[in-house]
Amino acid sequence: LRISLRQALLGFKRRIRHLDGHEVLISHAAVSTPGMVLTFANEGMPRHGVPSEYGALRVTLQIDFPSELTADERAFTANHFGLPADGGQR
Repeated sequence: LRISLRQALLGFKRRIRHLDGHEVLISHAAVSTPGMVLTFANEGMPRHGVPSEYGALRVTLQIDFPSELTADERAFTANHFGLPADGGQR
């Protein structure tokens, strides 16, 4: 599931359409990392031999990072993370 950098840092909620047509709410309230796997019980494929039971749905997160930042965006980010705007270390 592709999410924005903002969603990765602040949390997100998104509804997806399952293979059988019902909607599943995918959400994460904490910071997400690239490749993180969220697991949702009973939302996966039917269990073999017991079609009334379902396995877990696993959703892998992909985070869209910006390809570049404006000078204002760099300054804002540096100020809020306590780093110099030129990318150097303190």
